[in-house]
Amino acid sequence: MEDLRKSVLTSLDGKNDDLYPFLPYLLQDLWEMGTSAEIIINLVKKYRINHSRNVKVLDLGCGKGAISVNLAKTFGFHVHGIDGMSEFIKDANMWAEKYDVSHLCRFEVGDIRLLVDHLEDYDIIILGSIGPVLGNIEETLRKVMRCLRKNGVVILDNCYIPKDSKIKLQHYPTQSEVLTQIQNSHFDVIEEHMIDQNYIKESDAVIFESIHSRVMELKLKYPEKVFLFEQYLKTQEEENDILENHVRCVTWLLRKEN
Repeated sequence: MEDLRKSVLTSLDGKNDDLYPFLPYLLQDLWEMGTSAEIIINLVKKYRINHSRNVKVLDLGCGKGAISVNLAKTFGFHVHGIDGMSEFIKDANMWAEKYDVSHLCRFEVGDIRLLVDHLEDYDIIILGSIGPVLGNIEETLRKVMRCLRKNGVVILDNCYIPKDSKIKLQHYPTQSEVLTQIQNSHFDVIEEHMIDQNYIKESDAVIFESIHSRVMELKLKYPEKVFLFEQYLKTQEEENDILENHVRCVTWLLRKEN
């Protein structure tokens, strides 16, 4: 199993280990860094997912806690967020305090690949753009299934190559592969929310501009590492092109088969 630093770096589109210490600086202006908290909140509202105050939510790879904090604030859910980067967890706690939901939020630094085997009794599990950290979609869902209570749900955010596409992309499954893997993991699809391409482009532009600004600052401060920062910026451009033009990004609401 690769070490936690490498796993975190990969999940944030980093290719060079030397970039790791600079990630908090590069991403400091961003709170929501992938999955839309608004989409998840709307799914919970639409399907009235167990709106009691005792709902327990597990947010794996929670980043800076944007989804967790918003769920706690909107519904009064008890949320448990785990991320491998200590700086992100520090920010998550800060946002929880700012939104006055610290009493509902528990954030911890940890390796979700190890902790997932020891967690249980959650009503909702969030898998927000974590990529293949826990394996492919089928492997991931099988691992988190044991963490769910009866009638629990998983909210999964991922991307796939549409069925009419001829392109092949490493790390991106085809549409048919995703649906087969969900079925094989013994989950039912309650809703498949296709994320609007214009929304993706607008979101990518905001994120890229923020990262670009911080890259420029780091290049001045560390001229000997210019290539490192430019490489990361190029990776962001390439990833944005894939998200905007070659794959479809989807948020699924999944429920355990009875």
